[in-house]
Amino acid sequence: MSGAEPCPLRVPATGGSMFPFVPAGATLQLEPARSVAIRVGDIVCYPGAGGQLVAHRVVGFAEGGYRVRGDAQRVSETIPKAAVAHVVVAVEHRGLRYRTRSGLGRLLARLAVAGGPSARALSLLARGAVVVFGRSRHRSES
Repeated sequence: MSGAEPCPLRVPATGGSMFPFVPAGATLQLEPARSVAIRVGDIVCYPGAGGQLVAHRVVGFAEGGYRVRGDAQRVSETIPKAAVAHVVVAVEHRGLRYRTRSGLGRLLARLAVAGGPSARALSLLARGAVVVFGRSRHRSES
């Protein structure tokens, strides 16, 4: 297959900093950052302390970089534009999938970037749903 598109990179999400929109265990589909014009609301990947890959949402722009924050966090940090290696283009978890630039993906991004009481309420609802779903799923597997 000469000239075929390379397969997109797929990595597992670990940790809880992006909950509820990217739960731990979700699969992230990545594309190289150079192929995407990065906007507020996009989820970008960059090397963190210790070299692990960090996926956080762009919440603003700074001189020469981006302000990023995990959806479950209240404090943002600034990273240089050159540090961004990939952009998350899709999230998959437990049979559900959404593209981050689809209508649903942009709505979730707006909620996450806005933060505040509505985002925290949505996070609490999502946590409750995970607990309830996890219990009912566990019972059905017994």
